[in-house]
Amino acid sequence: METTHALVNPLLSRKITNLSESIHSNSKSTFTVLQWNTLNSQLTDSFPKADPLHLTSSHRNPLLVQEIKSYSPDFVCLEEVNNLDIDLFKGIFDSTEYDCIFHGKYQGTDGLCFFYNQKRYELVKSELQTYIDLETNKKQSQVFQLNILRQKNSEGSESDYLMIIFTHLKAKEQNTEIRNQQVKQLLKFMNETKEEFLESKKGSNINLGIVVCGDFNDEPHSEPIRLFEEATKFKTAFEGEKFTTFKIRNEVKKRVIDYVFYNESLRLVGKNNIPTEELIGMNGLPNEGYPSDHLSLVCKFAFN
Repeated sequence: METTHALVNPLLSRKITNLSESIHSNSKSTFTVLQWNTLNSQLTDSFPKADPLHLTSSHRNPLLVQEIKSYSPDFVCLEEVNNLDIDLFKGIFDSTEYDCIFHGKYQGTDGLCFFYNQKRYELVKSELQTYIDLETNKKQSQVFQLNILRQKNSEGSESDYLMIIFTHLKAKEQNTEIRNQQVKQLLKFMNETKEEFLESKKGSNINLGIVVCGDFNDEPHSEPIRLFEEATKFKTAFEGEKFTTFKIRNEVKKRVIDYVFYNESLRLVGKNNIPTEELIGMNGLPNEGYPSDHLSLVCKFAFN
């Protein structure tokens, strides 16, 4: 079952495919996560094939807002939100419906922005962490964010909790070892927080769904991604895709580097599609109808 989800430019019309007929797409038992590297507004000058008009804030901002709002997500995980643009992103949703947690990079110009539907979910715990260079013990620029939430007035069990973690790892292909260390730190903190949380709920029948997403700057066959998957046994929602980012700089770069991972407590019941290269066009992203060089990844989940 497919429902059309149109963007401003029909060129990049996308669809959400419902993968489970047993769960209605609007069921209160499901929740939707939107993961997206939105492209730092101070980095838009590095796309030589893009029309300069399409890189301006006046063109990009309405598209950013429309893309996020139109999916009506319960949770939004955004990377590369410029510090100067935080008011734009905070203004996307009614503050009485959605709460926002912004987490700036250490000595950087952008950061992570998390929204959650506070009418549906209660924030139980929030942790903002900066990666550490293990050799020098100094802070790195990159960060990650961990949030634990519980659904309000749930149709399901009151013991269903969600842990949502997202990050933006060190860029550039030569920094594989740095990303390895960052993945290890993320895993360590996730596992320690999970154990601590479950211990605090000892004696209760707790179901903890975990979603880990973000721009990992590494492809599925890479050592950091294999390390994460082998350590967690999590599934990935967009397995088998050809790219999640498609940009042209000195060369064409079509890579899968953005992910939505989830644990065995959750079932993927829907997701948006990845458009074809032909639909995007020969000049890649961003373009007239899309404001970022990365595609949003939207997933609908249900608890098992």
